[in-house]
Amino acid sequence: RTRRPWSLAPQPLSMLPGVGTPVAPLSNGRTVVFAADQGGTVTAVDLQTGATYWQVTKAGESFVAGVTGALRQYAGTAFQGMYADDLLFLPSTTGHLLALDATTGATLWTVTPVFTNTYNTATYSLSCTSADSASQMTCVDKSGNIRVLDRSTGSLVASGSFSVSGGTPSSLWKVSGGLVVGNAAMVAGYTLSGSSFGSPY
Repeated sequence: RTRRPWSLAPQPLSMLPGVGTPVAPLSNGRTVVFAADQGGTVTAVDLQTGATYWQVTKAGESFVAGVTGALRQYAGTAFQGMYADDLLFLPSTTGHLLALDATTGATLWTVTPVFTNTYNTATYSLSCTSADSASQMTCVDKSGNIRVLDRSTGSLVASGSFSVSGGTPSSLWKVSGGLVVGNAAMVAGYTLSGSSFGSPY
């Protein structure tokens, strides 16, 4: 049997974890696993030592979607010029989208909800995914509002809407030339090219 180089002790989280705990090789040489929970705590664990690399709590936030991010070594020159480190992206049930420094846990920017009204408030239960451009990502909230955002700044590039007949969107996939969003009742495809967002098909 192969013995692990360390014995990983339980890592305390304040509440139930969100979906997905990605492992990433950071540009500083560490390989880290990231977990976010419903109490707003984000934990980074060094997989070489088993020790907590950092842990921060974002007051008022609740993370049920998966953690995604952008590794600096694979990003474009504009991204590399803005950030010295890798980034994490965490969509919250409050409707906020946070960008965190993956080496420290510090919040670099926060996008506040742009799709809100008297009846519905933006809240995220799915992790963001890629867009056609490597500099962009796509997020969908529980009301079916789809946003294509710039990974470097969080600014809105394009938007669309998924009809939530039958319930909240539960799946978001990147496909060639567009996106597919679905729930238990329906699936809809959208064309996407830069800031041009096509009608559902």
